[in-house]
Amino acid sequence: MKNIILLSLVVVLFSCGSGNSGGSAKSDSTASAAAPAVPPPPALPLQNQMVMHPGNPTPPDSIHTLAATNLKSSVNFMRATNNNQMKFHKVEVFYGTDRQRSAPNDKIKYYGSKRNESNKYEVGVIEISIPHDHEVGKIEKAPGWKLWDRNNATKYVLGLGLTPLDYDTFCQRIKKIVDSSDEKDEFIFIHGYNNSFEDAAKRTAQLAFDLGFKGAPIMFSWPSSGTTGGYLADEDAVQWAVPHLNDFLSRIITQTGAKKIHVIAHSMGNRALTAVLMSMESAHPGILFDQIILAAPDIDSAIFKRDIAPKILTISNRITLYASSHDKALIASKDVHHDIRAGEGGKHVFISNGIETIDATDLKIPDFLDHSYFAESRPLLDDISKLFEFNAPPEKRNLLSQIIPIDLKYWLFKK
Repeated sequence: MKNIILLSLVVVLFSCGSGNSGGSAKSDSTASAAAPAVPPPPALPLQNQMVMHPGNPTPPDSIHTLAATNLKSSVNFMRATNNNQMKFHKVEVFYGTDRQRSAPNDKIKYYGSKRNESNKYEVGVIEISIPHDHEVGKIEKAPGWKLWDRNNATKYVLGLGLTPLDYDTFCQRIKKIVDSSDEKDEFIFIHGYNNSFEDAAKRTAQLAFDLGFKGAPIMFSWPSSGTTGGYLADEDAVQWAVPHLNDFLSRIITQTGAKKIHVIAHSMGNRALTAVLMSMESAHPGILFDQIILAAPDIDSAIFKRDIAPKILTISNRITLYASSHDKALIASKDVHHDIRAGEGGKHVFISNGIETIDATDLKIPDFLDHSYFAESRPLLDDISKLFEFNAPPEKRNLLSQIIPIDLKYWLFKK
């Protein structure tokens, strides 16, 4: 009885979707169109020569100007106009998903929470609106009580339209954006538990916009149930998505021409990413990514240290882990699993050679559960921007080192 009560409390506490729209998940109908056939995964190079191996250039001393205050940096963001006055921005997010089509006549809620019955994944592009007066770190949405004007793109972050693509067209469109960007780069976002497809797309767009990212923003959306009570089902779903994510990342690496590929995984999404990274590192030794960011990883800390961390150290120029002891979602996960999570901070902060851990406990976050701090805090967004643009080491960012016995260290944000 005690375990049942504990689990009930946990699923009520959990609300770690990144920008969850707040509504209950809709049931999925049978897919009306078959997923495109997935050819065999492309062969990765032994060492990916498309990814640059930069040194450690020093970022400017001044604080990085985020896109919300420097709109000129958003070269790939289209501006919707009305009477020649800008009302909102549009961000194109490229996606891969192994969700089943649930509402083929609804260009926004196109994919639901069920797994693609063909055991394959689809690709395409979705447009997301960003209000002109957008606040950094926020996904603006209508209050739950407001029944009118909920689809006003001048006020809220909204899905505007979705277009499925074949694989060749998908890669060609990404390549066009990559080729036109200064850094020839792209980033891939992998969401966590309790995210709908639309939630993940909004978070990816918000990250791209707030970071002033000029390359291609991409996401992979695995079939999370998108509900607070779906934690256990999501644990199975994220594992089921591993081979699809593996193939998806392989295509991104080999077919989009990017010289710098960054990956951000959040919460439970880190389970799929790290499984793929271990597989890639074993089969294709050499640097494949520029930056890998593990945000609030919901992974057993001891297993991560023993089995995962040693096997992914050489696959990226830099691996950064963000943690927090105020993360109520991970605290609840620890209660379920009875083990410390790798994304916890404070006395449980994860420290290991080759992975740079940033304890963000002291940051003030608007998120009640303190679980989406990686995307909602201006100092942390600024930190990510310096990683993407300069591959800057912690010593060159707004961080203070904390040394513990045996010469290991982690980092805190300066106050």
